[in-house]
Amino acid sequence: MVVVVPGRRGYLSDTTHRTFIDKHWLDSFCLPQGFHLAPTYPRFFPGPEWLGKWFVYHEMSFVIESADAHRTHPETPTSNPYDRAQALRFVSTGAANTALSYGLYALFLWLGPHFSMASLLATLITIFSGFLLHGRLVFSNREGGRFGRYVLVWSALYGLNLALVALLVHPFGLDAYLAGAIAILPVTAASFFLHRSYTFGARAP
Repeated sequence: MVVVVPGRRGYLSDTTHRTFIDKHWLDSFCLPQGFHLAPTYPRFFPGPEWLGKWFVYHEMSFVIESADAHRTHPETPTSNPYDRAQALRFVSTGAANTALSYGLYALFLWLGPHFSMASLLATLITIFSGFLLHGRLVFSNREGGRFGRYVLVWSALYGLNLALVALLVHPFGLDAYLAGAIAILPVTAASFFLHRSYTFGARAP
């Protein structure tokens, strides 16, 4: 059973709310015999738990499962990697990292290097920030073994971005700034599917 509850500010915003549920409440609550809290929960969106003290639209989600859930359905993962909250977290953190990436790209381009070097420098920096954002905030995963996969995917994304910018600059004659902005959309879409299905979607060795 999936349960989604508001953070502190959201709880206080509605007079019909009767019980504030947070991590402390979960730790003290006794579930019926044969049920337990899924080990990868609770999760918070958007951002860490403390943001719920300041923003109304902040939530905590957790999953209650039966003790024999894995024996009955051994192929079923503890959490669904495609749930709505996770998709929204991916979009929001991806947007933040994409904005950082393009900002760095424009900055380096303004400093003088060729657009390929500007794109490379921006990509190298945002690989690290993106790994932390996606791994911790989206997938609640701190496995260092996945960084190799993340780098591999971003290498492919860098090649895709470079090819798209080159295509838009040379045959079509677009400005490198505009070409970089247009390339964001397809590269971001490819990033979502590759990270969801490969980087964080399968168990790391």
